[in-house]
Amino acid sequence: MNVRRTLGFQLLVAVFSVYIFVTMITTITQMYIEWTNAEDEIKNDLISLQNSFESGIALALWELSEEQTQRIARGIIYFNIATGVQIEGKRIKVQLGEKGDIQHKFEIIYTAEEVGQRSLGFAIIYSTRKLIFDRVKYSYISIVVNAVLKTFLLWVIVLLISHRLITLPLRKLTHESQTLDLEKVDRSKKVNIGLDRRENELTLLESSFNNMVQKLVKSRSELDRVNQNLEIKVKERTEELKLAKEKAEIANHAKSEFIANMSHELRAPMNAVLGFAQLLDTLVTDSQQKRYLHSIQTGGKSLLTLMNDILDLSKIESGKIHIQRQPTHLHNLVEDASNIFSLKLSQKHLKFIQEIDENLFPALMLDPVRIRQVLLNLIGNAVKFTEEGHIKVTIKQKQKEESVVDLIIVIKDTGIGIPEKEQKKIFESFYQQAGQDFNKYGGSGLGLTISKRLIEQMDGVLSVTSEVGKGSVFKIALNQVAIAPLEEADVAEKNPLVKKEFFKPATILIADDVESNRELLAEVFKDTEINAMVAANGQDALLFAEEHLPDLILMDLKMPIVNGYEVTRLLKSNNNTKHIPIIALSSSITENEEELHKKYGFDGSLPKPVSFTNLFLIMSQFLAIETITEKPKSFGLEEQSTQSVPLIAEVVRDLPKEWKENMKQAINRVDVKQINLLINQIQEQDAQLAETIKMKVDNFEYQDILAILQF
Repeated sequence: MNVRRTLGFQLLVAVFSVYIFVTMITTITQMYIEWTNAEDEIKNDLISLQNSFESGIALALWELSEEQTQRIARGIIYFNIATGVQIEGKRIKVQLGEKGDIQHKFEIIYTAEEVGQRSLGFAIIYSTRKLIFDRVKYSYISIVVNAVLKTFLLWVIVLLISHRLITLPLRKLTHESQTLDLEKVDRSKKVNIGLDRRENELTLLESSFNNMVQKLVKSRSELDRVNQNLEIKVKERTEELKLAKEKAEIANHAKSEFIANMSHELRAPMNAVLGFAQLLDTLVTDSQQKRYLHSIQTGGKSLLTLMNDILDLSKIESGKIHIQRQPTHLHNLVEDASNIFSLKLSQKHLKFIQEIDENLFPALMLDPVRIRQVLLNLIGNAVKFTEEGHIKVTIKQKQKEESVVDLIIVIKDTGIGIPEKEQKKIFESFYQQAGQDFNKYGGSGLGLTISKRLIEQMDGVLSVTSEVGKGSVFKIALNQVAIAPLEEADVAEKNPLVKKEFFKPATILIADDVESNRELLAEVFKDTEINAMVAANGQDALLFAEEHLPDLILMDLKMPIVNGYEVTRLLKSNNNTKHIPIIALSSSITENEEELHKKYGFDGSLPKPVSFTNLFLIMSQFLAIETITEKPKSFGLEEQSTQSVPLIAEVVRDLPKEWKENMKQAINRVDVKQINLLINQIQEQDAQLAETIKMKVDNFEYQDILAILQF
């Protein structure tokens, strides 16, 4: 056992600590008294010097003899007690020696029968505390030595007593308890800790220990008997649990197999229903028949959505869904959602507000398919349950390390809200809010369940706060999200300028304090006729604009030295630069911000991260364009990013005519097997196009595929 943990040692430390404390107080008190006495002696000695020299000083001052006064002063400092003396009369002033931190001042009074008593001035005799220390240092040494000796003797005495009366008996008792073996112990054996039989705490402890051993031996035999019975019961229970587990696994496998089979069986007729309905839509011209077809398509797609939800839930529960992380543009996903729900937003007169962190990296390593699925579900619910007000999507990031960020996505609405007692239940499968009008809102009750499970698969958290009548806030928290390298971000963006609008030669200025933002925008115009200059702060932007007079300026609002608002105000007030169009780049564009931009003279506004499609559109208002690639008519790509349409068109144009004809024939026959075979043939040539067509096939959107093949 560690000596420092024994009771004897702890008792010794406690006693020793208390005694040292008391001794220190006593010693300090004695030393203070010695010091005070020595200080009083010094003061008395100074008074004695006053008494000895006061009359001489008075006579010298009366006779105005400066020489006599100096002799007296030298006589005073001759004594070791005085370090200096100062004598001041009305006409004589003498000071010898050094001033000290102890002084004795007295008035000089001349007494004579013919004049009586006259005050002639004052004298000060100085001394120092060093003299006090010289007088008491030997006393201090004696006091300290005495205290140390007493402390040491007490320590030795307490150590011996505690070792004999406490440490040894307890050590023996401890040894017996540590070596106690209930299976081999002799019931007649008793522990003796070596103390006399007078009753005290340790003898009582010895007796209690012996009694405890006897009881433990008895309990041991009873416990052995109970254990034997328990082992039999545990074995029986284990067999029951094993059998129940096997039954559960069989049931779970049967459920998965049933869902998979039902999905297949339902998709086969749905394939024909939706496929022929879309083909008929191109042939039927009668308005009433068109409405019938529209009802068939709407009902079919609703049923298909429910089937997909059930299948997704089954995959999640069986662990068959795997997150595939790749460079993902969150801003594009939000833009897609805005486009998809634009009609419903317009019908309900709802505002769709985007508030995206201006420092959000161009691309993050996420699963774009699954994060898009979650966003569409949450935003779709917000639109569904909101009759007036707005839908607001906020994206924020917090960078903790160089290569990862913590990501927060918030979808807020001003809808009907969710009662507090039901906020946890809404994530349960097939749950519908109590009192909810199913005919009005519909839904399968699986969307939130799947969304929560998918976010958890991404090591994130989906939570909700809500107040009835005021709206709901759904929050997605994803930690440690990797940042996509710049070159991968460019690939993920699929630069639309390659096949989009071609501007005539022009010079633009990109003003942004974030280097990655400047590099990304400059890279966009790398292979074009546009010369892109960059400025890292407002002051440089102001100088470059005045010197080079660019054709257009992309202006960040929050920059060091001079912010974007001030730079724009100065440029618009300058006759040489006021004609230059300035586009504000902001983290969020609300109505209030737009009014503020107009106030400072901005010619347009774009939210960050910048959508290239919107950027080129607004630039085309101010810069000359040679050719503009027309956007195809409705080709059923509303759910695709608008930036990918030209790229898909280019790839389709390069496909063999024979392949396109075979695909058209397979679609007209609704031959899913042949369609999938043709998709596999172009998988290596362009995986994105293959995935797009596959998604259209799964959703029975054959008319959209035919539209793609028309490029």
